[in-house]
Amino acid sequence: MIFFVGFLKVDFKEDFIEEDYGYSLLRNRMLNELFHESIPVILHEDDLNSMMYSVENRSPYLDSGLFDFAYSIPVEYLIQNGYGKYVLRQAMKGILNDKVRLDRCKKGFNASINSLLDFNDEKRKDTRGYVTSDYTE
Repeated sequence: MIFFVGFLKVDFKEDFIEEDYGYSLLRNRMLNELFHESIPVILHEDDLNSMMYSVENRSPYLDSGLFDFAYSIPVEYLIQNGYGKYVLRQAMKGILNDKVRLDRCKKGFNASINSLLDFNDEKRKDTRGYVTSDYTE
């Protein structure tokens, strides 16, 4: 079985195919992500996780009414003055602190490998080798 390092050594090439919805470049890109890229992958993983643990899963932002509303927003209001999600930022004006509302930097959940695995634990001293090895027997 190939582990993490093995994946780094394998050449990978995937053709980029994009459906043409005949709209603006931005709207076209957004629809391709929604229908063919990000969302199908996320929903597939959500389905696997929810079925594995017998949990009812909801994806509230995939509501058709919300999609219809968001899709009705003219493209020129989606990005303005260098700000993405411009309509959302404007909707929060006076409600959300401007330092947060106007921050362009993405904030994500970063869990370093060191926070997930204790490489110094004597009981698990083989962890580093296990994670970085090419193959296991």
